[in-house]
Amino acid sequence: MHRCVGANGEIVFSGLPCSEPRSGYAAPPMSTGIPAAPITSCPVDRDELGRRLEVAVARQDANAIAALLDWRGVGGRGAASRMAELARLVKLPLLGIDQEADAVAVRTGSGGSYAELRFGIEERAACLWLAW
Repeated sequence: MHRCVGANGEIVFSGLPCSEPRSGYAAPPMSTGIPAAPITSCPVDRDELGRRLEVAVARQDANAIAALLDWRGVGGRGAASRMAELARLVKLPLLGIDQEADAVAVRTGSGGSYAELRFGIEERAACLWLAW
């Protein structure tokens, strides 16, 4: 899994090295009217982590959530599966983000569709990271 910078300055996770061309890559939808904010630092507290999750879901941006995850030990097949989970999560409107002492649950849904992912929270290098 490679963490690259996309054409619009957004973080993009890919199975291809960052130097290889990405034909067919499309930036996350901007239909929400929420502009992309360049991420120059990591979340250092739970409020910032929650805000970034909220904005990522509102923008339907699975890559923004992926940028908050600790990917250590996740191989290519596992990463693709997890990215698919994130994509399913952000297809629906945000219902809530529940933060606990050591975890956060993100719930989305509309009509009869519902999705939820629960992440652990780890502190590393003075940053908070989501863990699978």
